[in-house]
Amino acid sequence: MESKPKKLFLKKYIYIAVVAIVFLGICAGGYLYKTKGSEASTQAPTFIEQEVAMGDITIDFMADGVADIPFINVDFEISGKLNEVLVEVGQQVNKGDVIAKLDDTDDMNRVNSAQINYEKAQKDYEEQLISEKQNLNELKSRLDSITLEYEPMTQIACAFSKQEIERKRLEYENMKLAYEAQLQTYNMLSDINVRSAQLSLKIAQDDYEDTILTAPIDAKVFAINYEPGETVAEIRTRVADDEHFMLLTNTDKINVIAPVCEIDLGNITIGQSVEVAFEAFEGQSFAGRVLSVDPLPKRDNSGLVTYDVNIELDEDMDKIKTGMTCTINFILRQKKHVLVIPNKAVTLVDGKQSVQVKDEKGNIISRTIKAGLTDGINVEVIDGLEAGETVMVSDKR
Repeated sequence: MESKPKKLFLKKYIYIAVVAIVFLGICAGGYLYKTKGSEASTQAPTFIEQEVAMGDITIDFMADGVADIPFINVDFEISGKLNEVLVEVGQQVNKGDVIAKLDDTDDMNRVNSAQINYEKAQKDYEEQLISEKQNLNELKSRLDSITLEYEPMTQIACAFSKQEIERKRLEYENMKLAYEAQLQTYNMLSDINVRSAQLSLKIAQDDYEDTILTAPIDAKVFAINYEPGETVAEIRTRVADDEHFMLLTNTDKINVIAPVCEIDLGNITIGQSVEVAFEAFEGQSFAGRVLSVDPLPKRDNSGLVTYDVNIELDEDMDKIKTGMTCTINFILRQKKHVLVIPNKAVTLVDGKQSVQVKDEKGNIISRTIKAGLTDGINVEVIDGLEAGETVMVSDKR
């Protein structure tokens, strides 16, 4: 039977051996990790080939917007039953063209009645003028006759008795008063009845004319909200756009409204070029320009201040509808149809811009170039490369 000290020595030996093995394992793992990390860090970067091509370089900032087609509300001045619509949506109309009519039966009857009343009032007035003029002429004739008798009597009073002179004087004075009264009556004859009848006729004619709707400007029909047989409300009751009888647009351009943050407003100028992309037309871009900036700000619930920038697109696009959402790129600087390569292809060698070029034999050579405008991803090549050449782009930059 083994002794107790011998057993303790054996256990201690085994423990020391296990610790040593673990320590050696850790050291070996650390060495391998360090060696592999060093190899990875010193591994040469890989390159991809990129063809030198023509393209655009643009520096811009972006904002969201919405299409806004400017239109004009066209309404009847009076209410009534719609009789006919003489135009269609999309049709071009000229100023003064008749575009719709209400039922004019009642209005025409009122015009005819008012016309009769006016003609009667005019006839009555003319007849009254003639009658009163005749009375005036008769009194004037009698006054002239008495005057011819009375004036000589006053000049040679001795030839007549006082009674005769006094009687003729009274006759003269009474006739004179009668004439003056008739003259006043004639001068005060009023055509008020004629003017009242004429006003009624004018109102009836205006109401009749209001049953005929004409185009106020040269424009295109944008929308028609009523059909024949429906009752059209008068203009003062309209509120929403779809309550107006007809909408016209007098422009072939599409407007876009973009709220721009106040800190970006300094980058906006009138006439500035923009590129607009509509969500409804993926992959398409439309050119436009800045028309104006609203002078009054808008503030949302978070306190953000924006100003509406009004943009006009350069093309007539019937497929774009008012209210469509879009993204607007406001162009700050742009170079079109220039040689373009990725920024990662350019390095500095002895302070000069250089690229790695693959020649016709497949050799990689360094070449000095002159770069221009960059958007942070691609850069314009002013000199040193030609379209169709191949540059090497590092995947480590």
